[in-house]
Amino acid sequence: MKKVISYTIGWDTKGKRGYLTAIDENNESHAFGQLSKEEFRILFDLLKENKVYIDNNHWFISGWDQKQVTP
Repeated sequence: MKKVISYTIGWDTKGKRGYLTAIDENNESHAFGQLSKEEFRILFDLLKENKVYIDNNHWFISGWDQKQVTP
C-alpha cells in the first residue's frame, strides 16, 4: 500500500463525468476516468482525509495507520 501524496480532479460539465489522477509516494500515477457523480463525490470526500493510501488493486483506503510492529 502506498500513500497518496497528491491528486488532480476534474469534472466534465457537458458529459457529466469526473476524472481523477492520484500520485503515490513512489511518484506513480493512477488515473480514473468517466466517474459517475456518486463515484466522484465519494472519491473527492475520501481524498480530503489526512492519510489516504492506494493498494495494488486500486483501492483507496483512509484511516489506516501503518505503524511499525516490533517483535
